[in-house]
Amino acid sequence: MTKPFNWKLFLILWLAGTFGVMAVIPYTLTLQSDMLQNLELPIPLPALLAIQIVQGSIILGILTALGLLLANRIGLGAPIIEAWLNKESISDKIKNILPISIILGLTAGVLIIVLDVYVFQPLLIKDLGESINTMSENIKPPAWQGFLASFYGGIGEELQ
Repeated sequence: MTKPFNWKLFLILWLAGTFGVMAVIPYTLTLQSDMLQNLELPIPLPALLAIQIVQGSIILGILTALGLLLANRIGLGAPIIEAWLNKESISDKIKNILPISIILGLTAGVLIIVLDVYVFQPLLIKDLGESINTMSENIKPPAWQGFLASFYGGIGEELQ
C-alpha cells in the first residue's frame, strides 16, 4: 500500500535543495571569474544568476516530487525527517542508520581519494600537462565558498 504524498516532506527537501543551488553560486563564480571578466553576457550577471536559481529550483522540485512518489511505492523514504514531522522519536532511526552510514561514508571517501590520487590525477596530468597546475594556482576559492558549495553536493545532488 502506498502512502499519501507528504507535502511537508516535499517542501523541506525542496527548500533544502534550493538552498544548495544558491549556496554553490559563490564557488562557481570564483571558479569562472577569469572567464566571466572576458565574456560579454547577453543579460546582466545578476539576472543570469536569478534564472539559474529558478531553473535549478524547478528541476529540483520536479525531481524531488518524482523521487517521493517513487520512494513511497517501493518503501523508501527519509525516515529521520518523516519521524520528526510525525513528532516521533528520531533517536531510534538515527541509531539504526548511523553505523552503516559511517562505514559506507568512510569507505566511499577513502575510495574517492584513492581513485583521485592514483587514477584521475595522473590521467589529467598526462592529458593536460602543466596547464593543470596553472589552473589550480590561479583559481582558489576560499574555504567558506567550498563549505557553502558542499550543501549543494550534500543535498541537491542527493535529491537529483
